[in-house]
Amino acid sequence: MKKIYWGALCLGAGLWSLTACSGSEDEIRQDTAAFRVESIIQGMARSPQLDATGAGSFVQGDVNTLFFQNAQGGLEQTYRYTYGATHYWQDLGLRPSVEGLKVSACYPPVETQTPHSYAWDVTNSQHPTPDFLAAPATAVEQNVTQQVNLKFKHLMHRLVVKLEADESTVTQDGLRQATLTLSQWMPVATLHLLKAEAQGATGTPVQQAVTGDQGTFILPPQPVGQIQLKVQVDQRQHTFRLSDMQVGGHPVRQLESGQSLTLTIRVSKGSFVITGQQIEGWGNQGEADGEIIL
Repeated sequence: MKKIYWGALCLGAGLWSLTACSGSEDEIRQDTAAFRVESIIQGMARSPQLDATGAGSFVQGDVNTLFFQNAQGGLEQTYRYTYGATHYWQDLGLRPSVEGLKVSACYPPVETQTPHSYAWDVTNSQHPTPDFLAAPATAVEQNVTQQVNLKFKHLMHRLVVKLEADESTVTQDGLRQATLTLSQWMPVATLHLLKAEAQGATGTPVQQAVTGDQGTFILPPQPVGQIQLKVQVDQRQHTFRLSDMQVGGHPVRQLESGQSLTLTIRVSKGSFVITGQQIEGWGNQGEADGEIIL
């Protein structure tokens, strides 16, 4: 029996290492071709299992949605793929002959009649993660292709805020109860799942608050517009606009898809100083520097 093997991986911008996952499949049918997805993810947020940098892999029981499309980019069929199960080409329900057959994929799995314009609300508590992974279409040939690599990427933006005490007038322990609030951002991303692209953000502006000396915010890519970050430490607080930030000497205008902006803010009794940012696992949008004095 000819089997079709699928290799799926997610590459964060600038990361090109590859690890293989192994698996096994029961040969149930002898009259048709089977395929199996083997995946590794580098550079997001469970399900799948990921570390702090976004590296990890899909495991048995995880589910992807596959989108089979023709040469013109028209959707031919969607398919729910479960890792660890055996899947066969004939199960896909594809037309016998599709010119220029391609397949894209996404995680979390979705059900939609409009994959070219799918609304993803990062604030929806029913989602397993606010993040969204998608793999651009790659060419396959029905009942012939033996192995396919699907390169997943992040479609959302990640903003990380870290507070560092000067350890003279303020201690790190004193920042554990700080409140970080991001506001005036749009929560709904418009996704083109066949192209694996984020194409805008909509919705009523929202805010999200976290407690601690570090906070991570996952939001749709969008212009910085009126987005604000408020840092509150004890009775002191300061609110500033992301549009006032400088990255490489240029103002930040857009929070990019697949990029991560990490603000490291040094806190003393009289000031907050933004010292810069660093990226791991996601794309690097640059370094922000500035000073905020209360």
